[in-house]
Amino acid sequence: MLAAFDEAGTITEQVKFPSSPDYSSFLNDLSETISSNLSSHEFLAAAVGAPGLLDRHAGIIHILSNLPWRDKPIRDDISKIIHCPVTIENDSKAGALSEALLVLNQYKRVLYITIGTGIGGGFIVNGALEPDLYNSEFGQIVFPHNNKLMRWESFASGKAIFELYGKKAAEIDDPVIWKAIAGDLGLGIIAACAITQAEAVIFGGGVGVYFEKFAEPLRVFIDQHLHPLILKPTLLQAQHAEQAVVFGCYELAKQLYGQTS
Repeated sequence: MLAAFDEAGTITEQVKFPSSPDYSSFLNDLSETISSNLSSHEFLAAAVGAPGLLDRHAGIIHILSNLPWRDKPIRDDISKIIHCPVTIENDSKAGALSEALLVLNQYKRVLYITIGTGIGGGFIVNGALEPDLYNSEFGQIVFPHNNKLMRWESFASGKAIFELYGKKAAEIDDPVIWKAIAGDLGLGIIAACAITQAEAVIFGGGVGVYFEKFAEPLRVFIDQHLHPLILKPTLLQAQHAEQAVVFGCYELAKQLYGQTS
């Protein structure tokens, strides 16, 4: 997803294009998409959300979960294309920032969980990413499940739901199935809350869109299994469930422009 914002934080233009497995082709496609699809070619700052392990200081993507890119200097390469400062962030962390800022007046410690093909997330304290959890990968927490050790996202993600039930989240109406899904989600939420002591947990991504279908059984599961020493969080649906990353990139770009102007 490529989006342009005005200074008020409103999306003025947006376009989707596939990210090529070949990094050089991706850069060419990006340049062509900007030239062909955006009316403005002058930008103050930009941010890139990428699903993987990053070196934020150097602007390098080390490894991605969905593409074979390795050790690519994406910050500087994109800056050369759009002629403005660029920052990079893990996509789940960018989504966490945007959603946490929307509830900052109520909650200072916010855990954001995005549930799609995999599971990702970020932890925000007082409106900023928690540095000690920059590279956290909540979806990779391992649990005993079905008599074997499994990564959380391998049994609770949107992909896992489809593999188990033969339906996408959008197609599931059976409350019994949603109760089972809530139990699988609850295992990871309880573990993450034990680490973060989050005041609120916000759910985004393709499965997060259907928060109302699993919210109540998830609350019951948490009430039953959360240790008394762990703060019981408020459960919330993301306000930009499937565009949280895009809005998070805007927030990061705004911060970058404020530092470089």
